[in-house]
Amino acid sequence: MTILVLVSVSAAALLVLGVRRSGWFVYGAIFTAPLNVYRRSLPDQIGPLHPPDVNLSLFRVCVLVAAVGLGVRLVRAFRARDAWLIAAARRIVPALVVTLAAVLWIGYESTRSLWGLGATSASAYAFFFLAVLVMALALLIEAVSPRVVLGVAAGSAVLPLLYACYQFVQPGTSVEKYNTPVLFSKIIDAPAHTDAVRAGSFRQGVFRPAATFSDYNFLAVFAAATVILADPGTWVTTPWRRWALHALRAVALLVVAVTSSRTGLIIVAAYLFFRYGPAVVRRFRRFAREHGPAKSAIVAVAASVVLGFGSVGVAVSRSAPASTSDHLRTVRQAVSLWREFPIDGAGLANFGYVFGQAPDRSSAQSFPFTILAEQGVIGLLLIALVVWGPGVRLALRGRGLEAAPLAVVFLVGAWFYDFPLALDVCAVWLAILIAAFEIPALRLPPAHLPLVGRGRWTRAGR
Repeated sequence: MTILVLVSVSAAALLVLGVRRSGWFVYGAIFTAPLNVYRRSLPDQIGPLHPPDVNLSLFRVCVLVAAVGLGVRLVRAFRARDAWLIAAARRIVPALVVTLAAVLWIGYESTRSLWGLGATSASAYAFFFLAVLVMALALLIEAVSPRVVLGVAAGSAVLPLLYACYQFVQPGTSVEKYNTPVLFSKIIDAPAHTDAVRAGSFRQGVFRPAATFSDYNFLAVFAAATVILADPGTWVTTPWRRWALHALRAVALLVVAVTSSRTGLIIVAAYLFFRYGPAVVRRFRRFAREHGPAKSAIVAVAASVVLGFGSVGVAVSRSAPASTSDHLRTVRQAVSLWREFPIDGAGLANFGYVFGQAPDRSSAQSFPFTILAEQGVIGLLLIALVVWGPGVRLALRGRGLEAAPLAVVFLVGAWFYDFPLALDVCAVWLAILIAAFEIPALRLPPAHLPLVGRGRWTRAGR
């Protein structure tokens, strides 16, 4: 009974604080999002109560408390007829409608699942979309500052990236490193020596660190996104902060290299192409006008040779033919399953059931093909609108993807990663993309609008 009282008082205190300072919990959710592996289920019994089997993390607690606080704030705004706040909140309606349609479809697909993983996946997807809407709404109604959001999102990468570097350089063989549990592994609600507890992966006889993500591939995706979010030309105003972001980007690129992840390399390459490609082309044209076609051709050939040898070197030294063939095999399986159920798919998580994957896995090793096989054309269109729509919308409003390179993480990376909707940091990135279309002050690289004050959009300007 004492435990129940303590839990009730603590929950009430959090909710009261969430109503008064909902922005704090949004910042807390963004900062703790990279701690993806640290999750626990509620105990089977708290006093006389038997709580449901809910998997909680610091990120999820912060999102739930922030949701309550923002909900109370909106109710008060409607009662007070705060025209600006109501208009700001309404800007999330398009994303809300599409997201609700996707959640309802996922719920329908979960009823067709042949094993328990379907219900687990459906709840994870539903919370992912809730987190996206909560953080995007907080940005739209000025509960948080865009400048601080970008700063917290970049700063949240410091500990995971440094921990990944430590994992890579720590003494011991690759096998010993692989069998070393992640820091504070006792917090994780998972059996010992599972992927969730291990500090990395073992591929081609080499240890690849995973830090707090339990998957080296997503650590590389996270590092690549950090390179984008930590662009010093977006939201910093002092020299020391620029140098700090340059250092963070260098560490992030180092992590992409030590993970040997083709997914991370592809995202970084795509980002560099869209971010700096147009500027390079403009400078090369200027060089060609000043120095003539002969010298320009020599420079172009030299650059192509350097890039070609670099890419070949990475491919030869790091690639895994067996992994590539396995990837293609699972994609063919997804297409074959989709042909049997083209409209509504085979049912949530049934890909893994049909093809005998592990009890906690249902993946074609490529997110769109997994969705296509399990949820059909309808599910793929809905998920594409939710996940890729904000980035495409923002890019079309600007100058192509050069105006929204964070969208590259979703537009490119999702084709090469398994579970983007199961990771908390993806919810942060998607919320930023949704809000960036509506908030001129939320600068995504390379943006050109000056920040207003502390990085907020002004009521007078809307």
